[in-house]
Amino acid sequence: IDEARAITTTEDGNFIIVGDTRSTDINVTSAKGNADIWMFKIDENGTIISQKSFGGTSFDVARSITTLQNGNFVIAGSSRSLNGNVSENKGQNDGWILEVNQNAQLIWQKTVGGDQIDFFYDAVQINNGKIIAVGETSSSNGDILENKGFSDVLITKIK
Repeated sequence: IDEARAITTTEDGNFIIVGDTRSTDINVTSAKGNADIWMFKIDENGTIISQKSFGGTSFDVARSITTLQNGNFVIAGSSRSLNGNVSENKGQNDGWILEVNQNAQLIWQKTVGGDQIDFFYDAVQINNGKIIAVGETSSSNGDILENKGFSDVLITKIK
């Protein structure tokens, strides 16, 4: 299973696509676990120029990619891992934010969540350089101060 979730343009006129993959062969050359964030660069004809996976041994997925003011990218999604590229997991799925550069090198990453399911669906950079990530949470502990129902809106300022 390979799923594309978001696309953005690059400075050189190509495209970066993110999603998730459960594959370990053919175009996916750096699988880490059950599902990984898969970031790949294509040209206007759809030819893969480069690709890279991010995650750990469990399920890690991307839902958006946004170009930052410095030319890097921020990827928003979710992680269930506690190893590989993921430094912390507080429960089931945590919202996961990554900054990667034009060469798909990980600059920093952060998880946000509690002991239930937490997910980021998108992120943007505001004028002061901070990143705002949005998603949903079912947690009421860890990084989540309160839950008012089954699933609440999750809005987080990062970095």
